[in-house]
Amino acid sequence: MEWISVNDIMPKNNQNVKVKCEFRYKDYWHAEAIFKDNEFIYSKIKGYCFGDATHWMALPEPPIEP
Repeated sequence: MEWISVNDIMPKNNQNVKVKCEFRYKDYWHAEAIFKDNEFIYSKIKGYCFGDATHWMALPEPPIEP
């Protein structure tokens, strides 16, 4: 998977993504989010973006349980 600029294309509605943040705070420069209604909604467990999102990439599909 490669990073996609938010200037090129945005994710599909309700798509789970990893987001690269505009600003780095300590070791935090990315977060997981869902793209919903034209905005990134960040997971409280998987981080928060400091500043605007600059890039995103789709998360892989979860494994299928037997």
